[in-house]
Amino acid sequence: MKHTSHNMRTSSIEAYRERVETGKHQLDRDRVSEYVLRAPGKVTRRMIARDLEMETSTVASIVNDLRDKSKVLYEFQGKAPCPVTGRNVHWLTHTSRIRPQGDLFGGVQ
Repeated sequence: MKHTSHNMRTSSIEAYRERVETGKHQLDRDRVSEYVLRAPGKVTRRMIARDLEMETSTVASIVNDLRDKSKVLYEFQGKAPCPVTGRNVHWLTHTSRIRPQGDLFGGVQ
């Protein structure tokens, strides 16, 4: 079983490298950032994946990067049901919508 796990991990790394080398990774980052910026309110990772027809794991990786490194996305602390999965998840918004007090501009919920 370890051999299969190694092959899956190697394949994932190779796929990621290919995405970076071809520029697809940056294109996907831009698409996710733009989607969240244009969304009328808060969104979940599954909403992004569904609407952009991307893998949830790809979206999650991009969201984590945009949240942690680029500081473009803001993740709310509380959880609420996702309209796609029904599970309680953290919701996101673009940092341009957050006031210093931590609430949203314009009453967007």
